[in-house]
Amino acid sequence: MTVAADGEAALQLAREILPDLILSDVMMPGLDGFGLLNEVRRDPLLKSTPVILISARAGEDAWIEGLESGADDYMVKPFSARELQARVAAHIAMARLRRQAEEWERVLRADAESEQGRLRELLMHAPAAICILDGPEHRFTYVNLEFVKTARRARHHVERCRRVRKAAARHGTRGFPPGAGMPDQYSPPLWQQERVDPCNPGTGSSRHRSDRPRQGHSR
Repeated sequence: MTVAADGEAALQLAREILPDLILSDVMMPGLDGFGLLNEVRRDPLLKSTPVILISARAGEDAWIEGLESGADDYMVKPFSARELQARVAAHIAMARLRRQAEEWERVLRADAESEQGRLRELLMHAPAAICILDGPEHRFTYVNLEFVKTARRARHHVERCRRVRKAAARHGTRGFPPGAGMPDQYSPPLWQQERVDPCNPGTGSSRHRSDRPRQGHSR
């Protein structure tokens, strides 16, 4: 146990030794108990330290004021040493449990982030296209390399199909001139003869069949 003469000295001492608990009188010269409590809660290293305020003010209002100010407990003079020891021991034990829970939470969060990173690395180099969508608007939150490659190929194919259709509208049934931007798998003779839409290969017309000269036997 370390004792300080006033609030300022108690705050400086607490920052140096990082105590398990702070027991403070409300009425102190300079920085009073409430002021000390506010400084402790604002300090990143001390904010989780349990604080018990001691006051001669009795009554429910004084007790509520002490707890609402952020104190872990509020004791009214006079009290017995046995009661003080019991409360101090209880708050120190609860503080240690809170610190252990916070440490476990940090460890579990670090493990989860590590596993998530390894999973993302595996998905990134997977041979299949993978994407992750989030929310009702289906926003992309993750895509792997294969998905990017597939999306680029699909976009390139769509652009080529658009160029083919524009060229078809310009040239009509006359076929395509060289360099019209038609995909390689649909050569001008095939397009010209079969009337096949390269963006929808299943469609076509059988008109060309009736235009072909029929073979027959001369009489």
